[in-house]
Amino acid sequence: MPDFLYLFHMKYCDFGVFQDTLNRRSAFVAEQAQHGDGKVRSNPQWFAKNRDDDAVFAKFTQRPIVQGLDLSHVRQGMHDTWRKRNETLWHFTHAKYEEIYELPERFAGVDRA
Repeated sequence: MPDFLYLFHMKYCDFGVFQDTLNRRSAFVAEQAQHGDGKVRSNPQWFAKNRDDDAVFAKFTQRPIVQGLDLSHVRQGMHDTWRKRNETLWHFTHAKYEEIYELPERFAGVDRA
């Protein structure tokens, strides 16, 4: 993976979009449960009864904000944990980091659809 390539998972950039996305996923899963054997294999965090969206976002205010995008430690962790999952898939361990990165000005507007 080239060092100049960035992939942003912007799940937490906008509270309203976050809630709307999870609500739509929850509705889709509920609809799918009405068909077949009724079992839905899905991530339980999508279900409203298991969510506390306000608490999720409140925790962000307690995390340190880092200027710049030196993600070399993240990339190294990805390389260090890269392994075969099965016969056709590979993956790395998703680490959790406390810091929040403020996007540099050159990325202005990337969070707008």
